[in-house]
Amino acid sequence: MSQVFLWLGMGGGNFRSEDSVLNDTSTAGVFESVAVRVIEPVNLIAEWSGQDLSMGLSIIPFRRLPLVITPAVSDITGNAGDGVRFVLGIGYGFSY
Repeated sequence: MSQVFLWLGMGGGNFRSEDSVLNDTSTAGVFESVAVRVIEPVNLIAEWSGQDLSMGLSIIPFRRLPLVITPAVSDITGNAGDGVRFVLGIGYGFSY
């Protein structure tokens, strides 16, 4: 069963446009992301951070282990000035 997750927010700091950051203007930027479940352990993610576009996957490789691997490509539009780069996130959930 496919699921869609949406996030929308507004903030300062790094959520502002690259020009606002470079010119040190006090503005707020909009950030959003969408995730779509492709198959049970995999979500496709697209994210706009206020400066650049990132796309990646969220993968849960083991059903009973709370491990999430997220490979992604960031700054696809080139707006952040750093160029396209590969990002890898690894998370492990636990309760204490």
